[in-house]
Amino acid sequence: MNLPSFVSTLLLFFIVTFGTSCGQSGDDPHPTETPAAENRETSTANDRSAAETDTAPELPLPELPGREPQKKYRHPAGFEFQYPASWQITAEEDFLVLTPPHVAKDRSGSPLEMILIGGEEAEGISRLDNPEVISFFVSQFPKLKYQKDLRKLPTLLGDGVTFSLHGRSGNREETRAFIHAALYRGWGIYLALIGTSELTARRRATARRIFTSFGWGKGQLDEKLTGIWRKSSSSSSSVTTSGYIGSSTTSIWRFTSDGRAAWSSSTRLMGHVEGAGGQVTLDPAAGEGRRSQGRWFVDGTELTIIWEDGGFTTWEYSVFRHTDNQIVLKLLVPGEKKPDYYYRQ
Repeated sequence: MNLPSFVSTLLLFFIVTFGTSCGQSGDDPHPTETPAAENRETSTANDRSAAETDTAPELPLPELPGREPQKKYRHPAGFEFQYPASWQITAEEDFLVLTPPHVAKDRSGSPLEMILIGGEEAEGISRLDNPEVISFFVSQFPKLKYQKDLRKLPTLLGDGVTFSLHGRSGNREETRAFIHAALYRGWGIYLALIGTSELTARRRATARRIFTSFGWGKGQLDEKLTGIWRKSSSSSSSVTTSGYIGSSTTSIWRFTSDGRAAWSSSTRLMGHVEGAGGQVTLDPAAGEGRRSQGRWFVDGTELTIIWEDGGFTTWEYSVFRHTDNQIVLKLLVPGEKKPDYYYRQ
């Protein structure tokens, strides 16, 4: 299961609903076009100055409305937030779409307002006042202008920011994109309220309440996976008639009940070779080791590890009892044919 890609989310919605304002084709769901170089450089320079000099005071944390019942959305990874119970959530392949009841639509039936939630790897960005954050969103909406209104906005994940982009769509409608962003464990998490000026004005408070409720709880776990799993393999080859060299590799998974995961692997060389210069014996205790740590969760038959550096890996998994009565963990990377088998210690 992939975590959402917010780039394609924003472009897809904007092209479909306000397509002519972008001047791009909607054929490619993952467009790679950017504004002309001179425009991009000017925009980046302006955004850098804005991010550094136009930061507004921190806004207070708004409370969720008491009269309107709330629901909680929770991703299998543990990401969660509250939203109005009367709203509908649609989980697309790469993003979430939140739709209010009686949403306004154009003549073709396309919505004129929408809240989108997604995220992607932060790629080294550690501060939300980094000019690259604003420049990224400006590059996705070349017809909308950054309003130099960057403000801090706290969430349950930690400090976030909010800012807006204004402009006109192809039919000259006043268009707004209100961006909310937070950083968490190497990932950028975003909420975007997009639509006409009149409609977004009515939804801003709700969008902000949803964003400030962003949190991260315990992921969805499978108790059958908790524990230690080991896989060993060995190989040897004859160097000459007077010796051999072999290797032994051991890989270990550790899954804890609180969602932590650790992987380690070590390879040891061993052997004995005699020659004209004497004899050489390889010490089996001397070997290379690799280690990685992260958080794990499951979604159906998929196991995902979110590594400490923000990357993630997904496998198809199953746990079963072998004919020799050993309990086995089968891991298969989607698209590959050869699985790995680990045995419970």
